[in-house]
Amino acid sequence: MTDIIDVAQAHAGRLMGRPGVVGVGVGQRGGEPVIVVSVLALTPELSASLPARLDGHAVVVELTAELRPQGGGG
Repeated sequence: MTDIIDVAQAHAGRLMGRPGVVGVGVGQRGGEPVIVVSVLALTPELSASLPARLDGHAVVVELTAELRPQGGGG
């Protein structure tokens, strides 16, 4: 599984540079490891700009709510 993690990390900066992409990680679908790209909304332009595979690994796009840091005050 290290290989797919390396691939996700290598491409994360480029993927995160696309408007609407809020996260890149690794997950599983159907028992197979996949690169997960989290987006706020999947516009036709964004969909067309995201790859189906990266370095031989499947890419899955997931809609997500906006990610915000949790406060750690007290």
